[in-house]
Amino acid sequence: MPDLPPQRRSRSLDRFEAEIVQAELACTRWRMQAEGLEAAGRDGRQVRGLLGVAEERLARLVRSREVLLAGDEGVEESEPA
Repeated sequence: MPDLPPQRRSRSLDRFEAEIVQAELACTRWRMQAEGLEAAGRDGRQVRGLLGVAEERLARLVRSREVLLAGDEGVEESEPA
């Protein structure tokens, strides 16, 4: 497999920002759907499960962005022993 050139951090950050916006929209959509079902007296557990998956993805994206930003600042987190 050929070696790929590293992406510029700013381009990577832009991509993370776009992915975070999409993940936030997905969370909002699932949350509204679950609340609508529950308000109508219907079972919203399945949709709540999908909301949980979307929230976990959002959390991972935010964490990845933080790590990338920390690298831009020259800050390295210490690894646990």
